[in-house]
Amino acid sequence: MADRQIEFSCGHCGAPLKADSRMAGRMGTCPECNRPVTVPPASEAERPDPNKTKGVKQNRCDRST
Repeated sequence: MADRQIEFSCGHCGAPLKADSRMAGRMGTCPECNRPVTVPPASEAERPDPNKTKGVKQNRCDRST
């Protein structure tokens, strides 16, 4: 079964973002402003237009897990 996608906005620049649900609570980097973002739990995520949503870049520390 595939992980669900969490859709949310960057708290710094407002860019619409998405990440796998297994990333909830973890830090990443906004691909638009390169500032840190935390992926929210699915229940707290906003619903931006999916056609304008970009993926969150994982921080280096997240890649080792």
